[in-house]
Amino acid sequence: MCLFLFKMSAGATKQAGGSMIRFGSQPFSVELHHRPGFSMGASELQRFHAEILAVAKTCLDEIPFYQCLTGEVQQYQRLIISVARDRQGRMIGFCSAYLLEVAG
Repeated sequence: MCLFLFKMSAGATKQAGGSMIRFGSQPFSVELHHRPGFSMGASELQRFHAEILAVAKTCLDEIPFYQCLTGEVQQYQRLIISVARDRQGRMIGFCSAYLLEVAG
C-alpha cells in the first residue's frame, strides 16, 4: 500500500539528466524518513504529522483515516515516508508506504 500526495502546480518539470524536479524555476529537496515513529520524539512527530495533514488538505476533500494520516505512532513505526520541501523548508508533498516483514 502506498499513499502519494503532491500539490502540483502548472509548469512542473524534471530536469534532463538530473534528480532535481522544478516547479517553474523553484527546485525542491527530498527527505527520506525510515520508520519515523521510532526515530522522532513525540513533539517532533506531532509537528511532522501536522505538516503532512496540511499537504493532504490541499489535495483531498476529506482526509481518510489511513497510514500516516491517522497520526498514530504505531502507524509511523511501520512506514517509510519521502517528503518534498521547497527552498524555504515547507513541505509541499509526501509519499508514504508500509514496510512489510518478509520471512526468510
